[in-house]
Amino acid sequence: YFAFFDEISFIKNQDIDKQKKKAKDMIDTAIGGMFTRFIHNGKNPTMLVVASSKRSEQSFMEEYIKTLSKTEGNTTFVVDKPVWEVKPKGTYSDNFFYVGLGNKYLENIVIPDEDSNNLAPYKERGYRLIEVPVDFKAKFLEDIDRNLCDFAGISSASSNKYMSAQIVMDCIKQDYSNPLPDILEIGNGKEDKAQYYNFFKMESIPKELMYKPLYIHLDMSLTGDMTGIAGVWIAGKKISTDSNQAKDLRFRLAFSTSIKAPKGRQISFEKNRNFIRWLKQAGFNIKGITCDTYQSYDLIQQLSAEGFNCEILSVDRVQDGICKPYQYLRSSFYEQRFEMYKSERLFDECVDIERNVETGKVDHSPNFHKDVLDAVCGATYNASKNAEQYAFEYGEDMDVAVEVSSGNSAFDRNQINIDFENELKKMFSSNIEREVEQNQSPFIDFGMGRATSNYNANYIANGIIVW
Repeated sequence: YFAFFDEISFIKNQDIDKQKKKAKDMIDTAIGGMFTRFIHNGKNPTMLVVASSKRSEQSFMEEYIKTLSKTEGNTTFVVDKPVWEVKPKGTYSDNFFYVGLGNKYLENIVIPDEDSNNLAPYKERGYRLIEVPVDFKAKFLEDIDRNLCDFAGISSASSNKYMSAQIVMDCIKQDYSNPLPDILEIGNGKEDKAQYYNFFKMESIPKELMYKPLYIHLDMSLTGDMTGIAGVWIAGKKISTDSNQAKDLRFRLAFSTSIKAPKGRQISFEKNRNFIRWLKQAGFNIKGITCDTYQSYDLIQQLSAEGFNCEILSVDRVQDGICKPYQYLRSSFYEQRFEMYKSERLFDECVDIERNVETGKVDHSPNFHKDVLDAVCGATYNASKNAEQYAFEYGEDMDVAVEVSSGNSAFDRNQINIDFENELKKMFSSNIEREVEQNQSPFIDFGMGRATSNYNANYIANGIIVW
């Protein structure tokens, strides 16, 4: 009895885990039939061939081979070689070119012909070099990752990755750091009195960033997976004539962490809320809070009742074949509009995620996670929806502000006036509260009278015209 399963790693399914389970069930069914129907005198005169082109390092075939090598011993024969080594000699040219195999930090590359006599620099950078017949050069130049899988029998670390490692590295800035540890092991035990903010290093936060709009996302969990929490600032926005102003926003990662429940405990939802409250008390300008749908309604209801702007946001939701939150985050990285600190955990999550070409879903590969990245993605996407509120560059001096104002629309001038008024209220909030307590209209006279509803009115202060 002979059974043959071809391209076993490419069974169609919306979920990669379901695809693997389906492949394993098919193979187990065939093996079971062979064992029960054809075994004779203690011997099993059957053969099962499982074949597939390479797909990725986490594909079914790769994992299945590793499993068999540990359990099947001499009953399994594995052939894992490039096609030019399997085909009879003379099938392909004896002339070859070099391909440099990278890793999650290095992209695979075709070595230029002029460098073929000096390969030492590539080896020093970490590339593993292979010789490929020139018959395949055009294909490798067209799509090196796919053809490494199809012809060289090499699973490419980047063939189906959603974000390039080099692009992520380009967004890492060395001049600031995460004020939180990458992982916090804090739960809901009675003896566990620790709060997330106990580990927050305020000295890592530049003072000039405290007033910038901060958006926070929580990727919630109870046990098992960790809860990811991240905050992202709108760092600024360059003036653009493009009607889609969201494209021009620049973001800066403020903090990120994964909350892990101690063994036998659960993650405390109350401590999640306490952390948000503490951030506000510490002076952060929190403009929006989002959570995924899991276990989030109670948190949103309580924080909304306290005046926070909260809503549900699922970063995994796919519309028309596109996962819009991750698509926007990816664009922010590739356009270098996102700044982040060095975090090995976050970096690994960025370069690990894959996009399912059939469903559009962006997900992590098996045995990995993306709780922190989900939090970063949610905060960034929520911030992107507020582009028109921040139609000017934060931190500019008065001359630039006046220059920008002259070209702004009435809506923009209105918004600038409102934002400026809000900043003044923060600075003098105690005086305003005192006037309210005395049943007076909240008003502080800076020598220009009350604010007017006519936003075209000009005020002159120290020789500078302000709209």
